[in-house]
Amino acid sequence: MLIVKWSFINDSKDFKEPLTRITFNRILSEVHSLGDLVKLPSEHHNIHNFIRNIAYQQFIYQYDFSFLHISRNSFLFAKLPDNHNLKRLFKKKHGLECNEFINLTITLIAFFIEEKKHTIELGFFSPLYERYSKETIQKFLNSISVDINSLKNRLIKNDLSKGHYSEFYEQSSFIRYPLLRNNQKYTCTHPFLLFRCLEHFLYDTLKEDDPEKFMRSFGKIFETYLIKGLDYSGLEYIKETELKRFLPKEIKCIDYIIKQEKFNILIDAKGVEMPYLGKVSDNPQVILGKVKNSAIKALEQASEFNNYLLNGGNNNLPEFRKKSCLLVVTYKELYLGNGQLLYDTVAKEKIDNINSKINEKAKIDLKRVYFITIESFDLIMSLVKNHNMDIGNILESAIANDIEPLSKKFEFSQHIHSRGCNPKCVNTLLDMRSNLLLKFDYKTI
Repeated sequence: MLIVKWSFINDSKDFKEPLTRITFNRILSEVHSLGDLVKLPSEHHNIHNFIRNIAYQQFIYQYDFSFLHISRNSFLFAKLPDNHNLKRLFKKKHGLECNEFINLTITLIAFFIEEKKHTIELGFFSPLYERYSKETIQKFLNSISVDINSLKNRLIKNDLSKGHYSEFYEQSSFIRYPLLRNNQKYTCTHPFLLFRCLEHFLYDTLKEDDPEKFMRSFGKIFETYLIKGLDYSGLEYIKETELKRFLPKEIKCIDYIIKQEKFNILIDAKGVEMPYLGKVSDNPQVILGKVKNSAIKALEQASEFNNYLLNGGNNNLPEFRKKSCLLVVTYKELYLGNGQLLYDTVAKEKIDNINSKINEKAKIDLKRVYFITIESFDLIMSLVKNHNMDIGNILESAIANDIEPLSKKFEFSQHIHSRGCNPKCVNTLLDMRSNLLLKFDYKTI
């Protein structure tokens, strides 16, 4: 994909001609030589940070499309009130409603999965013209595509690497516009880039112009979404609003707490993703700077809250438990692992500073701190609801596995998948209520 980017930027003559096997093998040979230009794993600040860089670039090609993401978009965005600022912003930017984008996404994905073709024409959607105008469908396709004649300028304009070293580690630029537009034909650069684009398009496009303003609206939406999952699971929990009633104003608070017999599970919602520099850099200070307002802030809030419970707290608050767990739920994967890994690779000084302000007994064991995605959260809630699994046992099992090198996982979702649970084989809140897939039959189009 990097070669494709370079070819368009440099107006490569070879790229515009049919690609022969001889030319293709020559390109592969030249790509192999680029390995001399990047650092070896041993030359990175930490081997985990090196793997993080590779994960951000490569993992997007390693898993199939999940309709759970599309259903989640329905909860997060399409079900907002019609006058909500994010809904109005999306309509202003793209000329169609959030729910229209979501439903047309299902049709487009069905085409590329079922037909196994590279190019789709606008005429394919003609059976839908009674429900969606031709203009609406064209706006949908244009929102995730770029005209072939303006692609060079778009790539140059959006090139965050500016040709520097980070270019070798960045995600493909085509993840934002995976379809190349030529008249009324749309060619897919790579199906997995199309999948990743559609799964997160509403979040990404609403966030791109003014991230801070977006987060001021989305933060509360994200917290509310977690409530839906907790309610679905049947777990007993206490919300932040209830906790704050009995907390002094100066004490920081977490979003939710699940009381277990042996320990409390603290949950903090941070509807964030890792910014560009945090994905391509292995420098601990750079990564720390990108997570200080999410991962570090969540750990600080939970530690202060736990410290208050230890010091007597309030009879209306949960009882202090020595072995508390902390789940920091983010919108996208931060690849931080657990708290101990964050401490070892990025934030030792920062976490030591947080712990210096609280009682030794109130310190949350960093091995019991996890940074998980909203998808992992959904799957955990599903295991509790539909498979009668105890959430405490799920977490204790993950903690025990991560202590041993042979069973240690790179990201929390691997702990879930090791139990035979993945987006394809479970019922979740999204399956039960979205109704998006139940009404869709590809063969009728």
